[in-house]
Amino acid sequence: MLAIAGAMLALGVFGGGDGGPGGALRDAGCTFRTFPDQGANHIDSPSKTVRYNSEPPTSGTHLSQPAVWGAYDEPVEQQALVHNLEHGGVIVQYGSKMPSGDVAAISAFYSDDPFA
Repeated sequence: MLAIAGAMLALGVFGGGDGGPGGALRDAGCTFRTFPDQGANHIDSPSKTVRYNSEPPTSGTHLSQPAVWGAYDEPVEQQALVHNLEHGGVIVQYGSKMPSGDVAAISAFYSDDPFA
């Protein structure tokens, strides 16, 4: 998966009819799911196998160093991205079948953020 790791502020973006993030996402036709917290243990090597309860992962054992904030054209180690989440990062990931126009729109959204 390709990724954009940014410390983007998302206040108000996910507010919805039910007062939580699920309402607006469901209104937009998206699926909203939550997963049990798997903690935030640190490891020093990406060679250690870690099993996550979601894909992409939202918590769990991860590298002690986060990924460098930014947009990537190549897949980023999931164990590093989980560390970015631990520090309040927002990660946007997409697969190789994502239409190029959608990739361009996501990239433009990220590039236009003055805090990116």
